[in-house]
Amino acid sequence: MKARSYRVEVPEEALADLRERLARTRWPDPDGDDGWESGPPGGDMKDLASYWRDAFDWRRVESRINAFPNFVASIGGHEIHYVHLSGAGNGRLPIVLTHGWPGSFLELLEVASRLAPERDVVVPSLPGYGFSTAAPESIRPQAGTGSATPRPRNESEASSRIAWPRKAVSMMR
Repeated sequence: MKARSYRVEVPEEALADLRERLARTRWPDPDGDDGWESGPPGGDMKDLASYWRDAFDWRRVESRINAFPNFVASIGGHEIHYVHLSGAGNGRLPIVLTHGWPGSFLELLEVASRLAPERDVVVPSLPGYGFSTAAPESIRPQAGTGSATPRPRNESEASSRIAWPRKAVSMMR
């Protein structure tokens, strides 16, 4: 596994383009239904789009991400992003924390920080999420399984390419 340092740097043009596209959203006519039976209410969606367009501070999140040691490794022809926190616990079992669907590695950074002083902690972005490339066929959701979560066949497959022969793996569902 060949890994390289990674820094998140979204161009301002991409953020401006997103804000512009959100501003141009064509909303359907309200159907008078305020419940969620037919999906999210239009007012809620407009509020969410407004938040992303006018209030969300991507640069703050980007700075938070870059405060951690980020890496990308080529695994099976796919680029997998991960945060690797090196702990002082020599000989202690390293921990791999993986997020669930539709989450991201961001939701695990606080707990990873708390574990890191004692041991190494790796927090990958699942394939196709965050800054990792699309999921390999072997872990894409299978039609008719009732699961929308891309999952490896087992935890061993999920962590088999991480550098340690022994490690603890936690997979959020």
